[in-house]
Amino acid sequence: MSDSIRVLIVEDFAAFRSQLVSTLKQRTDLTIAGEASNGLEAIEQIEALRPDLILLDLGLPKLNGIEVMRRIRNFLGHSKVLIVSQENSDDVVQEAFAAGAHGYLIKADVGTQLLPAIDVVLSGERYVGRVLAAIRKA
Repeated sequence: MSDSIRVLIVEDFAAFRSQLVSTLKQRTDLTIAGEASNGLEAIEQIEALRPDLILLDLGLPKLNGIEVMRRIRNFLGHSKVLIVSQENSDDVVQEAFAAGAHGYLIKADVGTQLLPAIDVVLSGERYVGRVLAAIRKA
């Protein structure tokens, strides 16, 4: 049995999805199980692949990330969800956590915080990116 962590990337912007793939490939313990570019495709991939970790954008075509989490909540099992979005309003962040997110990272912080955020989320703790934490304290 492999100890590799299976990751599903759900992001509609192909260039940013490639950046996520490139960052994940820095770690030998992370395997990209699949990719999805819209919310409906995400649900199909999640059901088929049962990934350990889902990197989920909120601004998706066909079905937004919040609705994806609501629809998959009952069969998510052990999967963890790390939101990776450009949306930084407190209301949206709270809604994402209420819908089942385990972490929230804004896209601008991916280069420096994605891998540490993944570690925190996979350890069972909640992750909120530094920029969001600073905004929420202001």
